[in-house]
Amino acid sequence: MNAAAVTLAMHAMAEWLVTRAGAAEPGAGDSLKAHVEMSMTGLVRRHPDLTDAAQAACGLVARALDGRPRFALTQ
Repeated sequence: MNAAAVTLAMHAMAEWLVTRAGAAEPGAGDSLKAHVEMSMTGLVRRHPDLTDAAQAACGLVARALDGRPRFALTQ
């Protein structure tokens, strides 16, 4: 299977889950953002080479909770 396709599918699923979690109750979005940031900070401490990926993950969560698309598809 194409690695790019798998990555995009995982991002789409994660964005969907984050959007649902953020809508579940007031304050859930802030709690989820804080949790992701703490988790990614711990990951980067153990694996500094994953800093860019961790920052991208935090951005994905923030954008999904804010209702903004991750990227625009153009033809």
